[in-house]
Amino acid sequence: MSHPQNPAAREAGRTGSWLDRARDVQDKPWWPWTRRLLVLVFFVVVAGLLFNQASKIDWSKVGESMRQQTASTLAIAGLLALASHAVYSSFDLFGRRVTGHELPTLKVMATTFVSYVFNLNVGILIGGLGFRYRLYARQGLPAEMTTTVIATSMLTNWLGFMLLGGALLTVRPPEVPNDWLISSAGLRLTGIVMLGLAAAWQLACIFS
Repeated sequence: MSHPQNPAAREAGRTGSWLDRARDVQDKPWWPWTRRLLVLVFFVVVAGLLFNQASKIDWSKVGESMRQQTASTLAIAGLLALASHAVYSSFDLFGRRVTGHELPTLKVMATTFVSYVFNLNVGILIGGLGFRYRLYARQGLPAEMTTTVIATSMLTNWLGFMLLGGALLTVRPPEVPNDWLISSAGLRLTGIVMLGLAAAWQLACIFS
């Protein structure tokens, strides 16, 4: 009499077969050239997007606006931008903890830094995803591990949004027009729910 297969075993079998197929493709003689072509296409697309973004900016007005600012204001803005990038660059370290890969801290943060810069300028598909897969692949991480790192980083990012937004709405919800469908009390309740979800996620991480 046959016994039903354990769900974990079925999942492992599916994952194993997917990895086997991926390795079979990588063993094909045409794969190295295909990979080089895909990388070339990727960087051509990135260059095109950067050129498109740069062509839409009135650089003379940017320069004029910067000249109107004091040196201290520009310095503070630069420090805040640096701090923001440094914080975001640390998010992939949580992914390293989850996956157990052993890439050095500086390499992980440099990879996240590059991805974050392109994410802000050309979107998540190129920056948040494309550059991460490309850079981590060059450092030896398999795609499925990179996917886990990205997912963990995104969850960390949104956890920060929920904590900050929830705290602001709970402590001091803004006054809203009378014709809105939600009141200030409703916004405070929304903030409490956001804080509760963030706390629930933290507890799930602690007790998992």
